[in-house]
Amino acid sequence: MASSPTFITYQNKIKHNKLQDMDSHKIIKAFNNEVDLLEHRLYEQIQFFKELDEQLRTMDRELCKIPSVLPLERRYAELVGTFGLNLTHRGSKFHEGVDFIAPTGVPVYATAHGRVVNIDNNSSGFNVTLQHEGAYTSVYSHLGKIIVKQGQEVVKGEVIGFVGETEKNTSSSYLHYEVRYNNQPENPLDYFYLDFTPEEYERYLNRAEDAVKVID
Repeated sequence: MASSPTFITYQNKIKHNKLQDMDSHKIIKAFNNEVDLLEHRLYEQIQFFKELDEQLRTMDRELCKIPSVLPLERRYAELVGTFGLNLTHRGSKFHEGVDFIAPTGVPVYATAHGRVVNIDNNSSGFNVTLQHEGAYTSVYSHLGKIIVKQGQEVVKGEVIGFVGETEKNTSSSYLHYEVRYNNQPENPLDYFYLDFTPEEYERYLNRAEDAVKVID
């Protein structure tokens, strides 16, 4: 419960009267004790914020090793194929990643710090695989152009290539994207949380449930 202004004024009068009863030596000593106490509290606060800052930096470094963002700008991240058992024109198929319809030439970004461990090119365009720390890999397929080389180190958010057209019978260019842990496919939707607020992420997952067409 907050003290009333009258009570605070009364407290201040008591302190003032006590100071009047003290000689100058005691006043200086009391003042120095208060300064020492404030300095100690300030030191503790500084140490607390230093430790907090280091913890946040450590968390940021660890998150940079995990594919935890979208490989495209959000405005282009329209899902048309989701992870798991999906429907195709040939029947059902287990889809090991997700597909995003996007205009040709849209930049594709590394979703975590890593190294380029594989590049290949076929009728569907370039495919790039990045190796990340902690047994994670990410795969980017159907790129029309790439600007990375085998063995190159990349950082999270760095452009590695651009969405390209595919020779497959599709109505638009698109990106196929995979996340793997110990070479086992993981649902990439589980790793996009840093690009959304909790509410936006929930809405995005709900929309993903309707994206049952697989074009990869």
